[in-house]
Order: sequence, then C-alpha cells, then structure tokens
Amino acid sequence: MNLNEVKNMGFLYHYTSMEFSEDIMKSNKLLGSLNDFEERQYKVVSLTRDKNFHNTEYHSMVGSSYFVRFVLDSELLSHRYKLRPIFSYFEKKYGKQKLFGAEEGVITDEIYPLSKYLVRIEIIKPFMDIALKRYKNNLENHNLDKIDEFIKKYDVKLIGK
Repeated sequence: MNLNEVKNMGFLYHYTSMEFSEDIMKSNKLLGSLNDFEERQYKVVSLTRDKNFHNTEYHSMVGSSYFVRFVLDSELLSHRYKLRPIFSYFEKKYGKQKLFGAEEGVITDEIYPLSKYLVRIEIIKPFMDIALKRYKNNLENHNLDKIDEFIKKYDVKLIGK
C-alpha cells in the first residue's frame, strides 16, 4: 500500500489553475462538477489525500497549469459533507487498472463557505514556471504580476524551488 493513499484525516488538497483560484477566493466556494458515481450522477468536488499529487502521472494528465493547491481541513469537512473515496468506485466499475488511488470526492454542489475549511493556499513553483513558459501568450491569467498580487492578497505559500 502506498503511504500517500492511506486515509489522512488531516488535510485534503484541491489543485486548480491561477484563473480558477481567483474565482474560488472571490466566491468563497469550491463548485462541484457532474460525475458518474456509483451508477448515478452527482455533483462532486474533487480532492486528493496525496499532498504530492503534483508529482504523479495523473496530475500531468490534468495539466501543469493546475499549480495552485488549496489545503483543506478534512476533519471539518467531514462534519458537514459526505467524503467518498473515488478510487474504489472506479476500480469496481472498470476493473484493476493503473488508477490514481488517493482521490476523494465530496458529494455536493459546492463547499461553502470555503474559508471555514481552508487551511492555506500554496503555489507549486516548478509547475507555475512551466505554465508561465507554456502560456506566455495568455498574459491575462499567467503573468508574474497577477500571481504576485494573488500571493500577497491571500498569504500564499510557495512550494518547491
């Protein structure tokens, strides 16, 4: 068993882009997206128990522009929301495959107020650097001034070199 996949009742992590981070903080909520889960469709907010998710193969499929990490208190979340491991469902539906096993789903339309559950916001610097190079033509959402403003406004911690 991978230790990163063990139930961690400390923190859950939500990775997103700089653009979505601004929207999340302004609205003070994380929105669920429609997913097939246990043979029904639910709105689910996708989180992970793996704090090193950004180093996994699965993250590269999601995209390197998702370099902002929201760290949430899973104990507080579990008092109000139903947390479900996503991996067990996908394994049951699709059989044994190479699937990411530390994903947690919060079955809800939204997590609100996010500030109640938010421990901190982090930026994964190596992925930020990749995104800045890759999306240099999209200066509206990927420029150092905007990122620096976000870091100062929300007391964001930089992770990595």
